[in-house]
Amino acid sequence: MKKLSWQYKLRNFTSVDIGVFEKYFEDMPYDPYVKGNFRKRRFSSIKKDHYGNFEILPHKTFTQSAKINDLLGDVVREYEEINEDLIYSEHFSKIVEGFSVLAGVNPYITEIGIHQMRILCSEYIKGEPAPEGRHKDGFDVIGIFCVRRVKVKGGVSELFVEKEDEKPILKKTLSQNELLVVNDREVFHNATKLVPVDMELGYRDVFVFTA
Repeated sequence: MKKLSWQYKLRNFTSVDIGVFEKYFEDMPYDPYVKGNFRKRRFSSIKKDHYGNFEILPHKTFTQSAKINDLLGDVVREYEEINEDLIYSEHFSKIVEGFSVLAGVNPYITEIGIHQMRILCSEYIKGEPAPEGRHKDGFDVIGIFCVRRVKVKGGVSELFVEKEDEKPILKKTLSQNELLVVNDREVFHNATKLVPVDMELGYRDVFVFTA
């Protein structure tokens, strides 16, 4: 992929009905690779077929180099697939199309990874959207789409040119329906800890795209 001339892009997808996703987050399995039962996760990969439709690719594991991920580097991770009805839904397709356009990705050629995640927090659960801290994911671009925030504060998205920079180039609490696309080759990203409102159980639902 050619060198990108931008660091990040931010868009609001007001035409997407996030309500259709709610049931698909209710039966999420816990991520077995992090301690504390604060993250639920599914993973699938997609690409467009000759007819212009997104198709789910054969099941695969997910691995990041230890040079990229200080917490789970070189660990071969196995996650359950995302529900097919969710991926093939009209509203999800709008998000993926939007990510492809903003990121400059050709979905006929480039495989797009989809990470469906729910981060939980309460008085007893630490909600860490990015337990590895400031990092890159090892791709050309990533996208973070906020589906829902329920009874939580925090979870602020931060972008840094250098990992040790004091000030971020972006500090933004993503609202529902907002998509943040990041140049993963040039920018480090992070999300701050989630804090429960009134100590009740809260959560933040997101789709993370990688390409």
